Amino acid sequence: MRSLEELRAVIESRPDDFNALYEMTMTYRQEHNYAACFAMSERLIASYDKRPVANEQNRYFEIKRLHSQMMREHLADILGPSSGLLDTRWMPVF
Repeated sequence: MRSLEELRAVIESRPDDFNALYEMTMTYRQEHNYAACFAMSERLIASYDKRPVANEQNRYFEIKRLHSQMMREHLADILGPSSGLLDTRWMPVF
């Protein structure tokens, strides 16, 4: 797996590179950086929806599952200090 600096360089030159976005998302997940992982998964989903990549449908659905898992389990981590403003009655929806 490539380092974050290498991945950032690839994404700067090719913003819709599916493999680089996927690697970066998974790297952030391994580092438990939930906000960055969530943001990268959203970017990856949008990129795939815009231009589907042949033979990458399984990874796409993996990222969709990760995205929904992040919404359910780590919403407070993603929102940071503003998570105190969430009404706890709505948490089961996520």
